[in-house]
Amino acid sequence: MKVIKSDRFHNYICFETDTLLDALLKIEKNSHRCAVVINNKFEVVGTISDGDARKALIDGRILQTPIKKIMNTAFTKFTKENLDFAKKIFSKGHFFVIPRTDSKNILKEIIIS
Repeated sequence: MKVIKSDRFHNYICFETDTLLDALLKIEKNSHRCAVVINNKFEVVGTISDGDARKALIDGRILQTPIKKIMNTAFTKFTKENLDFAKKIFSKGHFFVIPRTDSKNILKEIIIS
């Protein structure tokens, strides 16, 4: 498990207005099968995984589809540093990237498995 600070977010975040292709390129670069989706205020609004992208393509979406239309809005996040809880979540094997936000939902860190 590793904590990614804001100066290294570039391969782990997408803006909600980015396209499916943009998200796939980020996911490929970060090698963690997921990216955090933010709005222009840096608020976390969702996540997008390679599985979400694959389902969208199977459903007939094109690579220019905004990820806002296909992202997962029921995502797991942390509002405090609780790395023990993160370890438990990662041990289940279904999570690869978890955002940590402040009380206003602004992205502060990204925890990766």
